[in-house]
Amino acid sequence: MLLADWLELEKNLGDMEAALKSYSKRDFEETWYLGHDIYITASKEFPLVDIRHYWKPDPNGDFVPTTRGLKLNRAKLQNLKNIASVIRDYIPQLMFQVPAEYPNLSTDINIQSLEGLLDIPNLNC
Repeated sequence: MLLADWLELEKNLGDMEAALKSYSKRDFEETWYLGHDIYITASKEFPLVDIRHYWKPDPNGDFVPTTRGLKLNRAKLQNLKNIASVIRDYIPQLMFQVPAEYPNLSTDINIQSLEGLLDIPNLNC
């Protein structure tokens, strides 16, 4: 995940939380695009948010989800919100709040390094 993608994720945390709270009242899935073929989908059937890489196997076909991603319930999403500021302390480039309009940042965020902070057993990244 690029820094610009992380900033876009941070920007959407409030919307993701609202989508989880109202999942039973919606009859559609909410989707946000982070960039670089990463999508967030809020389920309409369960209180889950899915952050996942997609790819397009056929140039004329649709994007399909890969195994690279994770699902967050309310508690794990709240953990992510709580540690977002801690992550900023450990990644100095985030302190500058680079806008998402500049996706060609060279530094990647390793999602697997956040595994212990989110208490997620396997991220499959």
